[in-house]
Amino acid sequence: MKWTYIICGVVCLCALLTVATLRNMTSSASQYVEIAGHTVAVEIADDEAERAQGLSGRKSLDEGSGLLFIFPSEARYGFWMKDMRFAIDIVWISKEQAVAHIVENVTPETYPSVFEPSQPALYALEVPAGWVASHNIQLGDPVALRFAF
Repeated sequence: MKWTYIICGVVCLCALLTVATLRNMTSSASQYVEIAGHTVAVEIADDEAERAQGLSGRKSLDEGSGLLFIFPSEARYGFWMKDMRFAIDIVWISKEQAVAHIVENVTPETYPSVFEPSQPALYALEVPAGWVASHNIQLGDPVALRFAF
C-alpha cells in the first residue's frame, strides 16, 4: 500500500513538471503578430513601465521579432527615440486589427521628435527598420494578434 502512494506521488509530480514545461514553451512560442501573412515573434509591453521603457537601451532587435505595445484604450499614442541605439519601423494597429498607420526607418537621431499615428490605435508594433518595406506592409492590411498572458 505504501508503494502505491509513492508511485502515485511520483507520477503526479512528473505530470505537473511536464505541464509546467509545456506551458512555458507554448507561452513564449505563442506570442506573435501576423500582418498580411507575415509573422513577427513579439515581446509584450502592456503596462505603463514596460511601455515607457520600450526598446530604449537595447543594442538591437532580432530580425523577425518585435515589441508589441498594448494600450488601455484606443488613442493617438506617440513614440520617440530616447536612448535608442538602432532604427525601427513603427506600425500602429487599430482595435479592428488592421494596420492604421506606419512610420518607417525611425532613427535614434530623430530624438526628441515624437511620431504619432494619423488615427487612434489600440496597439503599436516596433520592428527592425526595413521590415515594413521588405514585407510590403500597407495601411489597412489585416493583423492577427496571437499571444497568451
